Amino acid sequence: MTSTYTSSQDPQEPEQTRPEIKIFRPVKRNVLKEPGIKNGHLILYQRPNFYVRTTNRRGRRPNPLRSRTGHTTLIPKVVPEQEKRIVASETRLMPQVEAINPVGQAFPIPVWLEPIVVTLGLLAGLVVHSYNLFYFPHYELDEGTYMSSAWAIIHGMITPYPYGYGHPPLGWIQIAAWIQLAGGFFTFGNALNSGRVLMLLYAFGSSLLVYLFIRRLEGSRSAALLAMLIFSLSPLSILYQRLVFLDNIGTFWLLLALYLLIISESRLLYIVLAAICFGISILSKEIFVLFIPTMIYAVWLHTTRF
Repeated sequence: MTSTYTSSQDPQEPEQTRPEIKIFRPVKRNVLKEPGIKNGHLILYQRPNFYVRTTNRRGRRPNPLRSRTGHTTLIPKVVPEQEKRIVASETRLMPQVEAINPVGQAFPIPVWLEPIVVTLGLLAGLVVHSYNLFYFPHYELDEGTYMSSAWAIIHGMITPYPYGYGHPPLGWIQIAAWIQLAGGFFTFGNALNSGRVLMLLYAFGSSLLVYLFIRRLEGSRSAALLAMLIFSLSPLSILYQRLVFLDNIGTFWLLLALYLLIISESRLLYIVLAAICFGISILSKEIFVLFIPTMIYAVWLHTTRF
């Protein structure tokens, strides 16, 4: 680095004929010195408050990318905590910008009102599904098959017959656990009625997960409430969600797995729990294996490399 100085004037020489003489002398400043190329240290990026340079660890062969070739395309890792300092520095330099036309809610909803509205929506779905639960629709053959399989689980078997249904057993294992908690097969009249009460609980939980799922994705209370009401009060839901079907069990665990993914924020525990819930849904009924691409896409959307 050089600095410019002007020589002193000679008193014997006229003022008009004395030329200006520039002397270049090095000035010692406290600057960052670049080590030798032999050590592999090169400054890749420099700002007033930080810099990024390459390093070579002891005992390792020097990386040819760390030499001054002019064709380096790979930037090695910086020192620990350097990324945070860079991000903090760049963030402080950014101005605060407000939206030109901010979009506000036409009818602001108080925070305390949301749980009340959600509770009323869930209770409405629960009442509709509970009405005439034991008499509509008529008892299906599959309902009896799954309840008999639950009876077999309680008595130490997988299925009541040597050659049984071709479904994974985890669905009726859950039914058997419910029967044990409820106090037997005939707590609600007969075995099928007891199974339908369990389906009512799964439908209630699925409706709540639909609300939480849409609320987190869209950020809209009204959209989440509408999705929950459509899911709970549609004719297909009222007809099939009260039957003792393995599909209702698997749907609950699938929705729970998706919800855990979208709230995970790349936390490994939530991702593992989502994988376990998805596995339970597949082992409840094998048709949910079709959702494997959906789950992979959800993981790709809601996780990062960290």
